[in-house]
Amino acid sequence: RLLTLRRSGDSERVLGPFDSPAGCLARIKAQGPEEEADRLCLCCTDGTVYVYRDSPEISKSEGDSERRLFSWRAHQANIFDCQAVGTDRLLTCSSDGTLKLWDLRDAEARHVATFEKKNYPFHSMHLVFRDDTGSGCGGGAPGARVDDGVGNADADADAEGEEEEGFVSGLRGAGEGILVAAGGTTGMFGTPWFAQVIDFSVL
Repeated sequence: RLLTLRRSGDSERVLGPFDSPAGCLARIKAQGPEEEADRLCLCCTDGTVYVYRDSPEISKSEGDSERRLFSWRAHQANIFDCQAVGTDRLLTCSSDGTLKLWDLRDAEARHVATFEKKNYPFHSMHLVFRDDTGSGCGGGAPGARVDDGVGNADADADAEGEEEEGFVSGLRGAGEGILVAAGGTTGMFGTPWFAQVIDFSVL
């Protein structure tokens, strides 16, 4: 179970082997001269995330072990989607019913916050920031609009409000915008297909 990367005008590079197939990729761009390379985040179907150095200057002879920075078990099920958030965070989307935000500033992953929709597997997501906001925005005041797309907006708000507030504040640390995550399962006993909308603009 290997992943082959091909860059225009460059030879292919192979990462792995992995214990399970790779599901998605996200790139965190290097910031400033102190960071010598981008970071490539590779998420697998067993819920594991691998973080690699990635730059044209890295020797083609370097193998997986030389380029891999660290890895961790981020979810209990398949990671279907991932996306870089700002300059040092990663957002992951899993069929275990959670969206998780991770801080990758150090040589390990630190869990920032989780948004959970119990028994509703997430399959995809799209994060869009407003053009006039960027990294460095403060946490802001709580109170984002959360809509699950199936007529249950603000359901169990009292019980889950604190968790949602932490998740929204974590996203807002990189700017203002909106996150849409979709999921569901098929079959007689499956969950309805849904779209979860999280607006993390400062209200």
